[in-house]
Amino acid sequence: MRNSEVSSECKTHSRQLSSIRANVSTNRKEYIATNDLTKFSVDAVEFESQTRWKVEEFHREIKQLTGIEFCQCRRAPNSEKSYSLCYVSLELFKKISNENRKNYLSS
Repeated sequence: MRNSEVSSECKTHSRQLSSIRANVSTNRKEYIATNDLTKFSVDAVEFESQTRWKVEEFHREIKQLTGIEFCQCRRAPNSEKSYSLCYVSLELFKKISNENRKNYLSS
């Protein structure tokens, strides 16, 4: 739905829900539902969705490549050290991947 010429119409429903109808073309419409009543445009909702998706991708990568979910630390300082090491190892892995021109992070 990445089109700047998309016309949209916003409706507010009960229970704090808003829907936006986007006319993508003459015979195609898409609907977006959101509970953020301050978002009245398709672009604003898409931007927030893309930002949240990047956070989800980061968590998936750090779990799959570093094994962070297996951390057994119970105290905050130890957990922070473990998470920091996982983050640094992920960044190093990405750097090596880019230097070798291989994409180890593809889904």
